[in-house]
Amino acid sequence: DARKENDTRVEHRPHAERPPARLGSDWWRYRVMRRRSVDWLDIVYRAQNEALTEADCALEIGGDNYTLDYGAPDVFVRLDEVLLRSGKPLVLWGASVGPFLKSPEIEAALRDHLRKFSLVLVRETETVAYLDSIRVVDNVRLVADPAFVMPPREPELEEDIREVLDGRPIGLNLSPLAGTYRDSGEWLELAADCIRALTQMDIGPVLLVPHVTISDSNDYSFMEQALGISGAGNGLVRLVPPTLSAAEYKWIISRLRAFVGARTHATIASLSSCVPTISIGYSQKARGINNDIFGHIDWLLPVAELSSELLEERLWELVTRETEVRRHLELVAPKMKHRAREAADHIAALLSDRAEE
Repeated sequence: DARKENDTRVEHRPHAERPPARLGSDWWRYRVMRRRSVDWLDIVYRAQNEALTEADCALEIGGDNYTLDYGAPDVFVRLDEVLLRSGKPLVLWGASVGPFLKSPEIEAALRDHLRKFSLVLVRETETVAYLDSIRVVDNVRLVADPAFVMPPREPELEEDIREVLDGRPIGLNLSPLAGTYRDSGEWLELAADCIRALTQMDIGPVLLVPHVTISDSNDYSFMEQALGISGAGNGLVRLVPPTLSAAEYKWIISRLRAFVGARTHATIASLSSCVPTISIGYSQKARGINNDIFGHIDWLLPVAELSSELLEERLWELVTRETEVRRHLELVAPKMKHRAREAADHIAALLSDRAEE
């Protein structure tokens, strides 16, 4: 959101969200061409085309846009076609890709499409293995999610939240999105059960930490409802406000004794801060990140299998092994941060090679 941008080095040029004004010249081009050629995309993405005249490279960011987590990635493929026509290098940066096993047609189309990228910089080894299986190899490099190197920033907080942080709380992040990967429609009730279970474990206070607060997928609203249903209003649990930035949420997460998270970037905030972490996962990205960091998926709970009893059991084990897990993360986190920064090295090498051509 350009209105919230606080980095003066970043300039926002959003694409057109709706067709051009009715009956204008662009509108006629849009109406006539959109069914006959890709030229109409030049109208929708005019701002991007203009920006490319001043750019050396185009980066596609967004960790799981090229998966089926949010449906077929048609909108990104269409944008890519516009970017590729510019002749500038196109790089997919810090992403997970696929799998598209349930849709062979999409898999074949994405295989051919991804081969057109100058670089595909993927954030975990499961994606590397999947891309290898569909013969996307030559332009693929393993990096890590750029969120590993995002510095935390201390926020202004109400006194009650600071008091909870002083008590080395257990952090919990649950999202409405995760519930869509369960067969049962009782996700809200299960979330309430999980909150209640954590407050009854006697291992410290509980801090509910939202991470995505957009209108159609709002962690804060979801956890607020779950907290109300749980009846756990006994002073042992607090809900962090939905007004913080990602860097500020990371600062809060870095102060936790342990963290349980459904949002990938919330768990990356935790892991990169060397906080023992349980991931509630629903896709290959969670498996890949956990395997890359721990060498196993013992600290991954598939959302389809989640129960309050299983969460309590696994969290007890994590807290019991807290020192061991922290020491492991202190060894691995710097390597993941180095891997994340290597993405810039790959892009620099790409641009240097092109300059010499």
